Order: sequence, then structure tokens, then C-alpha cells
Amino acid sequence: FMNNEEVAILNAIATAEGTIAEAIKRSPVNLSGNACLVLGYGKCGSVLAAKLKGLDANVCVCARRSDALAQAKAAGFRTLPFDCFKNSLHEFLFIFNTIPTQYFDESLLKEVLQDATLIDISSNPGCFDVDAASKLGIKTALCLGLPGKYAPKTSGLILTEALVAQLESL
Repeated sequence: FMNNEEVAILNAIATAEGTIAEAIKRSPVNLSGNACLVLGYGKCGSVLAAKLKGLDANVCVCARRSDALAQAKAAGFRTLPFDCFKNSLHEFLFIFNTIPTQYFDESLLKEVLQDATLIDISSNPGCFDVDAASKLGIKTALCLGLPGKYAPKTSGLILTEALVAQLESL
């Protein structure tokens, strides 16, 4: 059902809320007032950025596509093109990845604050080089299946409604 656009969009809400819960559990500092980098501005990234902004976090969005950067800028976020974010990594206490590509290697991790919290909600194996992060003492977490963990009833209802709609269309 994740190929169903409506399901994916509605599940992005539970994903964003679960991501925030994971960040709060894993960090000794508030999200409010702190710099957060959201990598990717698709379904999950856009909802996550908005929820973080609602918690008074200082949100910056990094994306590859120029239209995604324009949407983020129009929504009031600071933006960074994907090919330029390396030089700004030292600014962020929280880094949230939504891009399903393994790209965050040791050279990028060396630019991250030692006490930063890195949360990856992309597909397994995630984007962070976990071994390099561990060696550098940086906290990373690959957090999958967040809708079912944090909002199982709502997520179940979304799937049920999609299934009923699909059956009714037969």
C-alpha cells in the first residue's frame, strides 16, 4: 500500500511524529531552539520539517531537486542545495535523513558535531556509515516502521480505508 499516494502521504504524519519521538528519546537537549537539518523534502521530509518548525526548532532543508528546495523556501525554511551541505554540517545538533541512498560516509561524519543526534528514516541499510559514526562517537539511529510503532491505530485505519476503497473499485 505504500505505492498508494494517499496512504504514503497520510503515513508521513505518523512517520514525522515517530521521528521526533526518537530524536527526543536519544538527545539530552530540546529540539526547540536548536538547529535541525532535514535531508530530503519529499512526503516524509516536508511533513517532518513542518512538525519540527511547530516545535520551534531552527529547521534547514537540504534537497537535490530545485523544485523541492523552492517548496521548502516557500514554506519558510532555510535551504541548502545537496551539493553544498557538507560545509554546514557543523551547525546542526539534529540531522534527519529521509533520502533512501547510502551517502553519508566518514568524510561527512567528520564534519558533524560530536554531540549531534542523527536519525535516519530511509530504507535499510540507511544513509549513515554506522561503523564510521561509532568510531567517531556520533549517535546514529536507523528508525524504520515508525507509523506502526508510534501510531498503530491511526496507521491501521489508513490502511483499512485504502483497502476498502480498493475493494469497492473492483
